[in-house]
Amino acid sequence: MNTCLIACLAALLNGPRPVPSATYIGRENQLHVRIPRIGADSATAAVDGVLDEPVWAQAALLTGFSQFSPQDGIPASDSTQVLLWHSPTALYIGIRAFESHGAVHATLADRDKISADDNVQLLLGTFHDQRQAYVFAVNPFGVQMDGTIVESGPTSGGWTPTLSGRAAPDLSQDFVYSSKGRLTDYGYEVEIRIPFKSLKYQSADQQSWDIN
Repeated sequence: MNTCLIACLAALLNGPRPVPSATYIGRENQLHVRIPRIGADSATAAVDGVLDEPVWAQAALLTGFSQFSPQDGIPASDSTQVLLWHSPTALYIGIRAFESHGAVHATLADRDKISADDNVQLLLGTFHDQRQAYVFAVNPFGVQMDGTIVESGPTSGGWTPTLSGRAAPDLSQDFVYSSKGRLTDYGYEVEIRIPFKSLKYQSADQQSWDIN
């Protein structure tokens, strides 16, 4: 399983217009990510699971992931690319997951029932306190799982709902967001749009978020 722990995510809700893409490599400790603000939603990208619109070339690119399980901190066995950008109204996430160890496992499961499938889990700590996070997850077909995590006692490491000792996510909430995925010859590709109105966050023009 691959994860990327980003310590400080700068989502500038009133920030600059398109900027050239930047690459952040987790294993080189490049953990402070500035997410570009790009245009208006209707003119940029359709959530169709195909990352072919020009806007994705301007996104921040996250790579160089590490495993957390079964051994923490070693290079991930499969490579993953995560693309991030935001419009004035939503956060966009694109994932290219490379599967070199066999076929992708994906089903048209019910919402919140994708833990047996390959899946991507995005944890957003919008208050930058490393104690609470939104959970947004999708399988390779874009089927959703979502909820929240709140750490109430002593913990170690980052937010990892499947790791022993971590707080389990509360999946009773159903947030409004869009997702779509597809299988590819290298693995799978997923596209996610999370409206800012679906989230609670700090009351500041410049946002520092945690992302895992």
